[in-house]
Amino acid sequence: MKCDKCGHVSGVKVPLTPKQQDVMDFIITFDDGSDKTPTYRQMANYMNCSHQSISDKLRELERKGHIYRVPGARGIAVL
Repeated sequence: MKCDKCGHVSGVKVPLTPKQQDVMDFIITFDDGSDKTPTYRQMANYMNCSHQSISDKLRELERKGHIYRVPGARGIAVL
């Protein structure tokens, strides 16, 4: 079933671009001593890009079915 809001097709993971994969790998391997995902700033610093660029990449990762973003700080769930 396709989401009218974001275009994601439930249960289907669309292949990622190399930069999207880098962000995904960083999220998966991130460890700061807590069980939380990285902040936008931590991802932007790691990727050497802007906060907006990270926001765009996370939106695409969600649309492609690799993550789910929930409201609140560090609200990223890897699917």
